[in-house]
Amino acid sequence: LQAQIERLGVGDRVKLMGYTRDPAAAYQRAGMSLLTSRFEGAPLTLQESLMHGCPVISYDLRYGPADILTDGENGCLVKYGDVKAMAAKIVEVMQDPALHQRLVDASALSAEDFTEPVFLRRWSTLFHELADAGWDGPDAPSRETS
Repeated sequence: LQAQIERLGVGDRVKLMGYTRDPAAAYQRAGMSLLTSRFEGAPLTLQESLMHGCPVISYDLRYGPADILTDGENGCLVKYGDVKAMAAKIVEVMQDPALHQRLVDASALSAEDFTEPVFLRRWSTLFHELADAGWDGPDAPSRETS
């Protein structure tokens, strides 16, 4: 990747950051965060990006990104493997300051969905709903018996 960055002459704008002891500072300096993985479950990097107001452009994978990002609102989703669409979206966000700022603002707001109080409230609600439905003890139906 570094050789390609140098060959394209974009080294002044594109950095491969590697390990950092201060990810918050890295997210705050970044213009955007890219998720180009093939597989993700619950990608922590998306949540971290949102918490620091760093817009995310991600491939729309089967699990993860679409559960966290709303395309065009708090991030952008691109069909998996469509490198041209990913590149076009990156350029679009970089060249449209108003769009970039909308994504920054929405990122920070949507990060509230991943705070500890919200997380605890959701789990508590789920457990109460299960208990109210009779799923409250060792004799509760299991996957094998239901």
